[in-house]
Amino acid sequence: MSKNSTVRGLILAAVGGLALSLTGVPAQAASCGSTKYEDGTVGPAVCPNGKPNKAVRSTYRDQAPNVMALKEDATRKQVLAALCADHTAGAMKVAIY
Repeated sequence: MSKNSTVRGLILAAVGGLALSLTGVPAQAASCGSTKYEDGTVGPAVCPNGKPNKAVRSTYRDQAPNVMALKEDATRKQVLAALCADHTAGAMKVAIY
C-alpha cells in the first residue's frame, strides 16, 4: 500500500466515522446492505431513506474502533489521534468511506 493510499484511507475513515457519529442513534439506523468496492471502501454509509446504514456501521466499528468512538464534538487533534491509534493497532485493514 502506497503512502498516498494510506493517507487517503485515513482521511476517508475520519470523514466516514464522523459522518456516522453525526447521523443518529442505532434505533434510527436502517439496513440497506453492505458493498465492498474495488478501491477497498465499504458502503453505502447512508441508505436511500437517509438513515445511517447499520450494516456498514458495524464494519466501520470493526475496522476503526477509535474513530467510531469519537463524539460529534471531537477536535481535529482527537480525530488525528484516533486515526493514528487505529492505524498503529492494525485495525484499519481496508479503506473506509
